[in-house]
Amino acid sequence: MTLSVNQEDLGNGRTELTITVSADQVDKTIRLLNIQMARPNGIVASTYGPDDLAMAIITKIGLERYQSTLDKQVTEYLAPFAVTQEKLSIIMEPQVKAGQTGVTPGQDYTFTATVTLKPQYELSSYGPVGLQVPAPAVSEAEIDEQLKLLAEDYATYEKDEARPLQMGDFILMNIQTVDYTGTEIPFLTAENMQYTVGEGYLPGGFDEQLVGLAVGAQKCLQIVLPDLASEPAADGLADWEEWEDWEEWALDDPERSTQVSVTVQVLERQKRILPEVDDLWVAQAFADCNCLLDLREKVRAAGLAARQNEVCELVRYAAAAELAKRFSGNIADDLLRFTRDGLLVQIEMGLLQQGRTLDDFIEQEGGGQEQFDRQLMGQVREILAQGFSLDALARHLGMSVEPADLDEAFRKMAPGQEKRVRQEFTDTGRMYMIYEDALRNKANQWLVDTATIEYLDADGRVVDVLAN
Repeated sequence: MTLSVNQEDLGNGRTELTITVSADQVDKTIRLLNIQMARPNGIVASTYGPDDLAMAIITKIGLERYQSTLDKQVTEYLAPFAVTQEKLSIIMEPQVKAGQTGVTPGQDYTFTATVTLKPQYELSSYGPVGLQVPAPAVSEAEIDEQLKLLAEDYATYEKDEARPLQMGDFILMNIQTVDYTGTEIPFLTAENMQYTVGEGYLPGGFDEQLVGLAVGAQKCLQIVLPDLASEPAADGLADWEEWEDWEEWALDDPERSTQVSVTVQVLERQKRILPEVDDLWVAQAFADCNCLLDLREKVRAAGLAARQNEVCELVRYAAAAELAKRFSGNIADDLLRFTRDGLLVQIEMGLLQQGRTLDDFIEQEGGGQEQFDRQLMGQVREILAQGFSLDALARHLGMSVEPADLDEAFRKMAPGQEKRVRQEFTDTGRMYMIYEDALRNKANQWLVDTATIEYLDADGRVVDVLAN
């Protein structure tokens, strides 16, 4: 995509971009955004041609609302492409303003976006840093815990007494799930399925309705599955393992109700038998281990490798934090607020996945809202100081972003999903964000490579990590 962009310096680090989009690109963008607008309005885009889809949306929401939505989405969608094209380093999101005339198919479109350029700071010094970090180690107690988990993987199940079901019971069941038409949902149907009551196989009170059910009984449960018009996280369903399968299944029929019928037959209640962790079990279960000692050493090696990776990440963070001690610049209040708001959203999303609210977290931590706000703002300042310090170091060393640096940035961001995530950033025009990450990663790696690092054991003594 090539845009016509004129820049005007507004002072105080702000630049206004006047962006002109060709008629051809306008048409492509409209088609894309119409598809995105269709779904939340209950319209299946694949059943319409491009022109008919626009008319279907207009019929559903009205011309005025459609045009205002389109104007807003086109400007917000295209502004990042202009930032990437002009190779601008900015903070916060571009502030867009629609053109004097609305977006019209087959016509060029001009709008403006105001961006705030990233400030440049100097550090008190740019030399290597000195660090002290915990040495990677695995305790005997941690090995014992891993052996217990391994034993659970090799557990067997036997028939137990037939009493009414309770949360935590192991059961064997048949389950059949059908939608409102009576059509079977294959990924929610199984025979002789081992299950733990309370495991969360289905949302909508599935496990609660199993409690009290007698062994041998059959029961038809009415379950409400997530509404595809809403985000799964908003319904507390972000961790539902069947979400993607349900989404694909439901979208095959836009009229499909979220109400499903689940017929459960409890075949038996079971008890779990864990193997005795000894030489005999190890020799039978693990082809590459002859005895328990061999398995312990294998577990130790795996744990040590994982701990070494953790320490490597800790070293990277500690190096950036040490460098940030040389930062003394003033950070604008609007950037502090913007960063705080973004961090707060991340915290709330993490808590939501745990089934907790921010108020719950603050109450459990103690100290109240005021203390939480102080700690949050301290974290915000540290995040920004580290980022600006790495920027300053990269600039001082004359670093630039090479293709390999971009590859590494995506690898760190989404291991195993690099191609997909790169495509997402390319398709949304936000590659300028990755250039920033790549350059900071490169500066951070220089800090690690040149740092003087002391590794400390649990007693605070300096040790040679190679000895582990």
